[in-house]
Amino acid sequence: MKRPLAAAAVVLGFTAFGLSPKPGIGAPGEGRAVVWKIDGATNTIFIAGSVHLLRPQDFPIPPNYNEAYEQAEELIFEIDPALLSDPGTMMKMQELSSLPEGETVQAYITAETYQLLDNFLHERDLPAEQLARLKPGMLALTLSSIEAMRDGARPDLGLEMRFGALAARDGKLTAGLETVEFQIGMFDDFSAEENDEMLRTTLQELGKVADGLDDLIKAWRAGDIESLDKLVNAEFEDNLKLRDVLLVNRNRSWIPQIEKAIAGNRDVMVMVGAGHLVGKDSVIEMLEARGHKPVQLTYDPDADGAPKLEGDKKKRKNKAEDAAEDTPKKKAA
Repeated sequence: MKRPLAAAAVVLGFTAFGLSPKPGIGAPGEGRAVVWKIDGATNTIFIAGSVHLLRPQDFPIPPNYNEAYEQAEELIFEIDPALLSDPGTMMKMQELSSLPEGETVQAYITAETYQLLDNFLHERDLPAEQLARLKPGMLALTLSSIEAMRDGARPDLGLEMRFGALAARDGKLTAGLETVEFQIGMFDDFSAEENDEMLRTTLQELGKVADGLDDLIKAWRAGDIESLDKLVNAEFEDNLKLRDVLLVNRNRSWIPQIEKAIAGNRDVMVMVGAGHLVGKDSVIEMLEARGHKPVQLTYDPDADGAPKLEGDKKKRKNKAEDAAEDTPKKKAA
């Protein structure tokens, strides 16, 4: 298995980064965005690729995201952000992610993997007892997210949370392509051996998180879909089952819902992990195969366009300007 959860960084809402550095990634500001536009008969659909955790230095984001938000009457995410603000949903997520009462992950993984886990938890001074209650796949994702956050990545800067908050503030419709139960249940499709290998490989790669995160976000900000394809989808070369479960099958299941939006009357912004939009069997390729004509959006690199969500007291000419900020300020510790 080849660093499986490296790709999950842009696939799941539970973000994980485990990519090793790759050369040849374009710098931000080249004028392309990981956003496509599809013209329906009476409306416009935007397909926008997200990164679930971002750092303050990753702003500004390409202005096409703000422009799509401003035009959209409805936003569709992998999971409806309105659900994620519900305490009941959070309790359900914790329950679905955890092992049966009285059990720990040690009983589900090899001695080698457990030793790696124990060493890592002690090195990082993490709550071992609490984390050991998670299922192996969810534990791998959680540890990867924690490591990304040590490098300054924050879920509140991720595009789903930021644009979801804007939609709630502005009274825009929101919806989800999937449920929490479905996303967490994806790891149930893997055998005990596969989940053990997933966790072990993730633990072995956590030291490369910072470089991998930087490469991934650089490619995303530059709209460099070729590099994104290499960084994300090539990681699945040694495990086609994982690729099918985490990427291809989900892409295919989303197409009818996206086509329903295209056939409707509302302008819609669909936001999913950027890894779903690049390479073979991507959402974009599937839509093209069905006769749609998505066009990747570009922008003037010198134009102003910076997302802002909070802390700005100035009056603005349009609501979308609140979606981004030149450099979001880090919260006080």
